[in-house]
Amino acid sequence: MITLIDRATPTGAGSDTTQWHWSMLVGTLLLAICMRLPTFLGVPIFYDESVYLQRALVFPNAIGTTLTDGKLIQELVLALLVRLPGDPLLWGRALSLLAGLGVIATLWGLGRMLSQSMAGILAGLLYTVAPLAELHDGLALPDTLLTLAGCWVLVASLRLALLEHPRRRDAALAGGIVGVATLVKLPGLFLLSVPMLAVLIMKETTERRERLGYLRLVFIAALLFPALVAPFHYGGSESSKLGGDWLATRISNSMLVIDWLWRYLPFGLVLLPLTVLLIGYRRRTHTWRSIAWLLTSASVFVVIFIVIGNRLAPRYLLPAWPPFLLSIGIAANELWKLKSRWQYGLRWLVGFVMSAAFAWGVTFAGLMAYDPTSTPLAAADRWQYVESWTAGYPAAELLSTLRSQAKVHGAITVVTDDQPRLVGNVARIYLLYDPRVHLALVALPEQSAIPQIANFAATRPTYLLVDQQQRDAYQIGTRFPGARVVADLKNPNSDMRFYVYEIVP
Repeated sequence: MITLIDRATPTGAGSDTTQWHWSMLVGTLLLAICMRLPTFLGVPIFYDESVYLQRALVFPNAIGTTLTDGKLIQELVLALLVRLPGDPLLWGRALSLLAGLGVIATLWGLGRMLSQSMAGILAGLLYTVAPLAELHDGLALPDTLLTLAGCWVLVASLRLALLEHPRRRDAALAGGIVGVATLVKLPGLFLLSVPMLAVLIMKETTERRERLGYLRLVFIAALLFPALVAPFHYGGSESSKLGGDWLATRISNSMLVIDWLWRYLPFGLVLLPLTVLLIGYRRRTHTWRSIAWLLTSASVFVVIFIVIGNRLAPRYLLPAWPPFLLSIGIAANELWKLKSRWQYGLRWLVGFVMSAAFAWGVTFAGLMAYDPTSTPLAAADRWQYVESWTAGYPAAELLSTLRSQAKVHGAITVVTDDQPRLVGNVARIYLLYDPRVHLALVALPEQSAIPQIANFAATRPTYLLVDQQQRDAYQIGTRFPGARVVADLKNPNSDMRFYVYEIVP
């Protein structure tokens, strides 16, 4: 007979607060920093990063766009960081790195709340070597900060579920953190399922009426913060990521998510909590309920994207990783200690799956350090970060060319399209406060762009920045026959190019 170990008192205990546990936490955090440095230092600026940094540099001038984009808190913090000395990109990435370390520490704390300290340590280690986290904890994007907010939602939801006599403020706190997560990034609203599932799954003895009261308060508190910014069309631009042909898009989304889970989780780890749920189905212990809640919460977050999205990226799913990994940590710990005739087979399963996950994570980090282009990224990530116009591999040469021209001429005008593209954003980030450079936005597709740019060229040396797609679409060579190519900068990983044209008056 198989019996799952049950914790009758699942509150944070102090008996296992040993020096070893604290040493493991510190060691895990140091390991996480080392494994994220290849992305932090090696991957060039990416288009979305440039958008957030550019808005932060001119804050609050672009606050309307920030609100419409649905990423308020991320950009408020960035607005403070980019004013510090040094490269604004590294400050933006440092924010994500710190958020990732916060995720690891919170997983450790969640394990202690469940009287599963080893499970929290394992979950933190798994997050440390998770390829999706290794990649995105080193980029200046809001997804890791949202993941940290999601961890705090887990903490507040678990507290609500574990308190013998919770009060209204406990439910309001859980919902309120969901609302704050929504201000980090609009999909934070999907985390609303976490406290609701905690009340439904974890609170075994709560009466139906009391449960409904908690759920109502959670819902109201979660919607309070988004409601306050709704008049400013908060997150309105996210509507472009919804819809599509329903059946075809859902099938495509499902196939993409399966690939990302297999590539970045890895998917085999989920075998462990599923095994615990299977062998413990007749006795719904606290351990069984914890795993069921965590797996369901993570799965609901992923399924929502599958059902409503028409444009997905792997990083959108990152907030599902902590509950996935904590359920895996609990399951691995329980299966390893399980006393049954199958215990050696179960230990072999745990050892094999965990070792494979760690080996894959270390290999991924090594490939990122050696050559990011050789890393087995998902197709969407490879296209965005490595190959397309959104990848900033020629950015350093572009800036060097413009600075050298400014040094020669004393003052220059740099013209970019008024529709954001990375080639223009790079100039507007790094040359914004250069007194030798005048930055000008022009609607390049319009016929009025020709006399506008000619007027600039009549007063000082003028340079036009376009990428290859813009050059072809706007027929730069035909419409500006006197333009001279000063720099033809090729992305070493694809045929995409950045061009610097000198406009001859």
